[in-house]
Amino acid sequence: MGYHKGVPIAFDAKETKEENRFPLSNIQEHQIEFIENWYKYGGISFLLVNFTKLDEIYRLDWLTLSWYWKQYQENKGKRGFGSIGFNEFQCNCKRLKSRDGIMLDYLEGIESEKTKNNR
Repeated sequence: MGYHKGVPIAFDAKETKEENRFPLSNIQEHQIEFIENWYKYGGISFLLVNFTKLDEIYRLDWLTLSWYWKQYQENKGKRGFGSIGFNEFQCNCKRLKSRDGIMLDYLEGIESEKTKNNR
């Protein structure tokens, strides 16, 4: 948790050894509740997801995560609803890298998240 240019930010970090998906079972209900509440009260919230075998880390914003989480909860036990495909991360999430001496620049491009939160 913290602030970036006056906007409160909260995130959690997760990892998976999977190469083509992120299992939603890696997230606990209380983590979802926290991230959702942070977003509802005007903050920016997200998950950092590390695909360890691929050595790639992505920022998964709350709006995307919440859609997948809802599908997961409504369709438990049904094939195809228990994870987020790697393609979703490649197409719709910010891939994070080190730059300018920063080990992992998780704030890069966060201004676009601020725009999404202005509702």
